[in-house]
Amino acid sequence: MKCDKILQEREAKVVIIQKFVRGWLARKLCQKLLYEANTRKRENASIVIQRCILHEMPSHRFNNAAVVLQNSTYVTEYSDNEIESKVYECEIISSAEYLRILRELKRQHNLLRIRRQKFLQAVENKIKYAIFLKAERDRRVKAATIVQTWWRGYLSRKRYMAIRNKIAANRVVRQQAVSNEERSELMQPIMNRVINAMKNLNSKHLYIRYKATEVLQKFVGLSELCAQYVFNNGGLECILDSLDGCNRGVGSTEVVVPLCSILWNVLKFKIIRGKLDEQRRQDIVRQCCHFILAFYRVPDVVTDLTAIIVALNGNNKQLKKEAPYFIAELTKKFAKLSGCDERVIALRKLQSCLLN
Repeated sequence: MKCDKILQEREAKVVIIQKFVRGWLARKLCQKLLYEANTRKRENASIVIQRCILHEMPSHRFNNAAVVLQNSTYVTEYSDNEIESKVYECEIISSAEYLRILRELKRQHNLLRIRRQKFLQAVENKIKYAIFLKAERDRRVKAATIVQTWWRGYLSRKRYMAIRNKIAANRVVRQQAVSNEERSELMQPIMNRVINAMKNLNSKHLYIRYKATEVLQKFVGLSELCAQYVFNNGGLECILDSLDGCNRGVGSTEVVVPLCSILWNVLKFKIIRGKLDEQRRQDIVRQCCHFILAFYRVPDVVTDLTAIIVALNGNNKQLKKEAPYFIAELTKKFAKLSGCDERVIALRKLQSCLLN
């Protein structure tokens, strides 16, 4: 309880820190967007001003050139009596002056062209910088999401590890505090211990069921005689009923693992499998498929139940009709596992057995 309280406080602190960091990032982003909007407005205004200036300057130069040309022409008026002609405001531009004006116009044109190129280059650099900032922001958001995922996974693994260590410590304490009744039970013959364990498989107390599965797992896998005794006295039904009574909690999983091992140790003998009729085989295989989907996170359960399905499958047409859905569900659940995982190897065996 103390560890859980500490973990909850840490998670609350982490959430508060994340909240402040996200708020700070949001404020920074708003300031940045406002700055970019103001900069964009200024750039648009400068573009409009430059456009007006560039439009006005050629017309102004054209008017000046027209005035110069008009002043450089001869203006003559002939009198009524045709005595003489008078020239008013006569101004002639020499070739050197005309060349100088053309060179000045060309120089100004080149300056405007260079300014325009620089302006376009600056706009292009601004766009590239904005794209880079957006990519960098997306990268940081993705990195923050990954870090948060890893941190939450670390906290979950740490919490589950603490629960597992607590269960292991309690188990060691129970083994050290063996009562006189348990000592007397250890001194009994193997068959008597198997008989007592079968009676306790469907007990209401999880600890008693766990102790019974420990005894059966120890002897059934080593002795064919014990396996036949368990089978002849309705052991399969007791094991399947006990599996039905288990949930997906940590304590129940500790009971489910040895139960699946016992079921496989009983059915691995050909003599026992030969005594099963077709209907009974179908029922066992269906229940094994159901338990695999329920406890797919436990590798030992998936491996043992897969071995049972492969051993009992035969030419079951009804199961082959339901197999694609079962295989598809397992494929979704095992999609993120590596190819060397025990559950992925078991899935391949099921695919080759049920789909071929």
